[in-house]
Amino acid sequence: LAWARLRNGDAAQLVCSRSDVLRPGDSVENFVIVSPLGEGGMGKVYVARDTRLNRQVALKILHPASDAAGPSDGSERTIEGAARLLREAQSAAALEHPNVVTIYAVGQVGADGEKCPFIAMELIKGRTLRSYCGDSSIPVAMRLRWLVDVARALGAAHKAGLVHRDIKPENVMVREDGVVKVLDFGLAKRTARTGVSTTSSTEAQVLPSITAKGVAIGTPYYMSPEQMRNETLDGRADQFAWAVMAYELLSGHPTWGKDIDALELVSRILSDHPVPIRSLCDDVPHHVSEAITRAMSKRRGERFETTDALLAALERSPSTERLEERLPEDPAVSVASAEPPVGTSPLARTLTLADNAALHSATRTPTLPSSRRWNPWLVAAATAGAAIAIGLVGRAISKGGGALSTGAGSAAPVDAPAAQCTTNTQCMKMLGGKAAVCNPKGKCAALASEDCDVLADPTALASDDTVWFGTLLPRQDPDFQVELGAIDLARQDFAQMMSGFAYGGAGGVVRPLGLVACDDVADVMRAARHLVDDVGVPAVIGFRSAAEVVDVGSALLLRRGVAAVVPLSTSPLVTSLPDELAPPRLIWRTTFSSAQSAKVMARFVLDVLEPRVRSAPNGRRVRIAFVRDKSRGGATWDALMLDKLRFNGKSIAENGDDFARFVIDTSSPETMAADAKAAAVAVDAFAPDIILWSVDNIPTANFIDLVERGWTARHRPFYMSVGQLSTDTFRWIGASAERRRRFFGIVSLPSTLVNARFVMHYNEAATTRVAPTDAPNSSYDAFYLLAYAAYALGDKPITGRGLSRAIERLVPPGKPIDVGPAGIFDAYATLRRGANIDLNGAFGALDFDVATGEQPFHFAVVCVGMNDRGVAQHTVESGLVYAGESDRFEGTMRCP
Repeated sequence: LAWARLRNGDAAQLVCSRSDVLRPGDSVENFVIVSPLGEGGMGKVYVARDTRLNRQVALKILHPASDAAGPSDGSERTIEGAARLLREAQSAAALEHPNVVTIYAVGQVGADGEKCPFIAMELIKGRTLRSYCGDSSIPVAMRLRWLVDVARALGAAHKAGLVHRDIKPENVMVREDGVVKVLDFGLAKRTARTGVSTTSSTEAQVLPSITAKGVAIGTPYYMSPEQMRNETLDGRADQFAWAVMAYELLSGHPTWGKDIDALELVSRILSDHPVPIRSLCDDVPHHVSEAITRAMSKRRGERFETTDALLAALERSPSTERLEERLPEDPAVSVASAEPPVGTSPLARTLTLADNAALHSATRTPTLPSSRRWNPWLVAAATAGAAIAIGLVGRAISKGGGALSTGAGSAAPVDAPAAQCTTNTQCMKMLGGKAAVCNPKGKCAALASEDCDVLADPTALASDDTVWFGTLLPRQDPDFQVELGAIDLARQDFAQMMSGFAYGGAGGVVRPLGLVACDDVADVMRAARHLVDDVGVPAVIGFRSAAEVVDVGSALLLRRGVAAVVPLSTSPLVTSLPDELAPPRLIWRTTFSSAQSAKVMARFVLDVLEPRVRSAPNGRRVRIAFVRDKSRGGATWDALMLDKLRFNGKSIAENGDDFARFVIDTSSPETMAADAKAAAVAVDAFAPDIILWSVDNIPTANFIDLVERGWTARHRPFYMSVGQLSTDTFRWIGASAERRRRFFGIVSLPSTLVNARFVMHYNEAATTRVAPTDAPNSSYDAFYLLAYAAYALGDKPITGRGLSRAIERLVPPGKPIDVGPAGIFDAYATLRRGANIDLNGAFGALDFDVATGEQPFHFAVVCVGMNDRGVAQHTVESGLVYAGESDRFEGTMRCP
């Protein structure tokens, strides 16, 4: 592949030629070449700098003459082949998984006569699995964990309709922090080589006799028999390649032998069976060896039906043990050495009983935070940082023994020695009056820690029957404090309504409920481990981002059988996390999925915003900018909008230069500020008519002010977000009528009686009022969901899977029950009779599909409301309601 630089005025662009190569400083769109990185059969890979977002990427520029793209002759085959590659890359970009490399951008560069496709992707720093093949210093357990992560990535791809076709050790990397990343999803790769090397990172061409029907794509050494024969492929071809790679990685021996020619290779793949892997490495568990042998079957019908079935075989031995490293029992009890001082945060509580001399002060009912609501529908776009947003948190290889770790311990040990226990009261006495539990391991653990406070009434603190739920939210963030306030309000509802009931007894046990509220900012895994390992909570509510749900869920909650209720994140990724065990599912969502809201935004653009742009003075073709954050949720939104959005009578792809996306890295304040400024300047230059906004971590006003400060377009843009408009935006709008008419949001329908009652109830306890359109109702619903599920279990043990099974008793058909204190007695009576209830939330109906953890929603468009002084202060309903059944808006727009 060669390049030449052409200049057209001040603009420089590159075209494919055969006279030179890309050099540092050359540009491909907004990517500036830094250095070469590697070369494969399909093209060259460079380290490049994204000038828009000031980050390094891996830029893969594909050969125009590659057989996979078609001959470089300007023919229809060339154009169609390049388009196919771009479509595959776009499909892969929509595949969000912790173990899949992230694709940032795809496109074509060059003159009309010879365009080259390019792909900009995540730059991975680490080593390929090839470098670990035969390395006996890496424990078998670690290598097995890597292989399981690869299988999980393949399973996610297969569910999305993608077959990798080129799984091999060179296409799997172990990042420096231990996270496994699978490269080149959906990208066909091949070169014309006749020799086969088991250690080469390039690909070889299959014998002509094997490819007579067409082109076989992949690396021959890892091809399945059907791929060799160029038959139609499904995910079982990847399963075969995975097994060949697993055999090589675990045994240290090439599966088909060394130094063989192409003909011999084909013969062995089609006919030979390698010796059982345990004969080469007896450390490999028997059930794993059997799974690899089956996945390497010559006939695809004899392999596992799905990759999920392969995972199940890998992760459960005949004794149902899962493939994971067991944490050793700690010789000491892990509890906090001191109570958090009262008043150190809005969540700090005095956790003592007035009638217990061992506890040193009285419990008080907390006052709800006064801050306004965070934009919960945008939280899916927020990420915990690039390293967290793509991989599992805290996974690392220990130098001492190669052990896999997912986080530090949750609290400092106390001076007192560890002791076995049977009651919470024993533990409180042992720990000098601190609020404590005798956890499921039979050990004493303090409820509070450096990350966590306790919200409970005296009865819950004293009872051995108390069900403790956990929360993970940023406790220092005023907006998230509102969400915690709603969760705690729900806890207080049950404590007050059931205060006169006797606890215990068979048949519908009424158990006290308490909260251990943890901060997820300082060290989310430390806080989560305190909840799960120390306290032993069966369920956790909260999470500030989709990335956090994925990371904590994958690394800890799903592995421990702990349920999670997500009231804020709208990312589709949240409820698609693969559970390693059998149903029921463990993750539920009390807000909507952005997969649902994408259709609503697309329809609003088409029906409302585009006509407004065209009716403006000097109206012209509509230009749309999509601003999102660098996250898995943001990338999902990209794919959803690519599929749904139409304007100027065309799709996004057909609109070409009239659509642009701008990505902001919110992983740290420094990168966020720099990216936001760069994106604002770029948006200003692009001069869109409509800005679709999906970033929630940065102050919106800062971005908007930068965008509009130097605005050169004929008219100002409209802004549209999924979810509430932020208080920061209201401050920027102020009393300007011109600014107020340009901002809109999409929310779940707030005009329901249940939501109205909740808002009144919340405002009675809070020092600052919330409006129906920005109430923390989904968080309130989350606690009610778990509370009724716990009661539905009666006197059975309260576990995460038990709670999830009990949720099936809270969905239709059943007796209608609204969340709120008025329905508690009726709900308990119904559940105690063995009947079901139909729980209706303040945010939505809570009519879950128990297979997906999602529920249906109706949506309303909101706009900017004013206070009595004419200053923007909150959102109000516009009058338009989206009806999903008809894919249209009903009602009349009342906003200016």
